[in-house]
Amino acid sequence: MKYLSYELLDSLSAVVRNGSFVAAAENLGVSQSAVSQRVKLLEERAGTPLVIRGRPCSATQIGALLCRHLDDVRLLEHDLLSTLPQVDAVVSERPVAVRLAVNSDSLASWFPEVVCKAGSELGLRLEVVRDDQEHTVDLLRSGQAMAAVTSEGARINGFRKIALGRLDFLAVCAPQFHSEQFSGGVTPESLSRAPCLLFDGKDRLLHGWARSLFGEKVQLTGHWLPDLHSQVSTLARKSHHMMLHGAGIRYICR
Repeated sequence: MKYLSYELLDSLSAVVRNGSFVAAAENLGVSQSAVSQRVKLLEERAGTPLVIRGRPCSATQIGALLCRHLDDVRLLEHDLLSTLPQVDAVVSERPVAVRLAVNSDSLASWFPEVVCKAGSELGLRLEVVRDDQEHTVDLLRSGQAMAAVTSEGARINGFRKIALGRLDFLAVCAPQFHSEQFSGGVTPESLSRAPCLLFDGKDRLLHGWARSLFGEKVQLTGHWLPDLHSQVSTLARKSHHMMLHGAGIRYICR
């Protein structure tokens, strides 16, 4: 590929982001045939398939690299024009999209304000990918995200690290649940028998809490419920008594 056509890259990105050629055409305001021809031409220039035709469509490894390059270019242009408004440039009317990897606890607490400010103050459109705070950094390394909210302490090559603050986590349960499960006290044995609520298999927050509490690994039995509001609703129902970890939402444990 001797040169990159950003019109062609724009069509490729639209197909990958929207999941189909039809949706990409609607997003770009052109015909489906035009999108198909542009992607086909780009694939011919690249000498390799760039889109996995399916439901939904997805990018090949090379296609993902080209989509990430386009995102980087758009963000660089956005930053440049925000500091040099006098520069005469043709800018797309669509907001610049930034893909972020964010954990569920942040999404349920402070992050919605970020979404509002991103549009009103920065002129950005956020595409949030949800994952556990210990795994969001993997999406950075793989190129699936441009930024991440993470508990990872080490620096990542090519990225800036900015401290955002902290969330306080507190293990809580319903009073009746406590009397049923922990009448003899909270011990490794009682914890291993008591059901708990987890987002998914990656959620190790309660496991870490139990280890820090007793200095040993505790095998927890968890229900997977990948939504914090559903967890809170479950906790509030008298017919379901399960241990829950709160994500800085203090009314849970008051």
